Amino acid sequence: MVKQASPFLRLPTEIRLMIYEELLLPPASSEPCPPSAKFVAPVYRKDEDHQQNNASHHLRAPRTLQIRTLDPDNTAAASSILSSPKSARPRYHIRDAMRTRTVTTTYALANNPGLHPAILRACRQCHAEAAELLYGAYVFDFDTHVEAVVPFLSTLTPLARARVARIALVKRALPSVKEFDRAEWRAACEYMARELAVPGLTLSLGVVAGKPPSSSGAVGGSGWDEVPALAVEHFRLIQPRSLGSRPSSGTATPTDNGGGAAEDASKVLNGDLLYGLGLKAIAGVDFEWVEQLLWLRGLRELHVKAIVEYCPPPVSETMAFWVSFSKSVEKGFKQWIRGVMLV
Repeated sequence: MVKQASPFLRLPTEIRLMIYEELLLPPASSEPCPPSAKFVAPVYRKDEDHQQNNASHHLRAPRTLQIRTLDPDNTAAASSILSSPKSARPRYHIRDAMRTRTVTTTYALANNPGLHPAILRACRQCHAEAAELLYGAYVFDFDTHVEAVVPFLSTLTPLARARVARIALVKRALPSVKEFDRAEWRAACEYMARELAVPGLTLSLGVVAGKPPSSSGAVGGSGWDEVPALAVEHFRLIQPRSLGSRPSSGTATPTDNGGGAAEDASKVLNGDLLYGLGLKAIAGVDFEWVEQLLWLRGLRELHVKAIVEYCPPPVSETMAFWVSFSKSVEKGFKQWIRGVMLV
């Protein structure tokens, strides 16, 4: 007996697409997502909004899905997912609020605009037809919850991952970054570079920036008025000497220098000009995260935004340099990293 197609699949393609839109693209709400105690709080205070009224810190598309790590200490919110034997959502480990012990948790959607993604599980054809509509229309905003990037993306099919068009991340304040933060950032960058369609990807990068109060006490004064800004030339100190291919499973990272510290900056390797010094840190401020971000070189678009929080006046070389970097996030740093990554 000939197997009959379902009535839904016998509908004209245009009608099916209209149904997918009703299920996956509900009318976008302009209301900000209220804060929720069930999610791990960000590690920064946003003290300036740069004239933006949106709840997100990024240059937003009309539709944004906020992926957040559940707070494991909020048992009412996390236990239903973590204890459910039917939940296939991956678990992962994070540091607790005091960052002294490791706890198990998972991620959840902080704002549900009325999605009905179950249609993607109906059959392969529905998944193929609806995946581009869902994953290409939304910004997947992780904020500082970088640890959720790999668990979330790994649950998607290869077809769905290839349709992801927009990712938003926030880099924590550099002086407070710990070793586990570095490991989470590296894992996220490596996975995205290897598994996502980078040439079609738009990345919105927020960088937590510190601004001290003005020491002069002048009305309208800013602590940034008294510190030097970093120019594009300064950021070439942290640019790797070689910008090669993206990482793949089992291979060395594309910026490994092999100990060749004395390489001539005029040499060319695999068509890439070697003119960076590849410094891992300057004045005690870690910049290895930038090297790992460069694994996503070749992006379709890159947005960079400073998320300003007030900090005490710097009393060390490390803090003084971080304040100078903070002042330069939307100037020299933005100009340099866009010039390197958008090729």
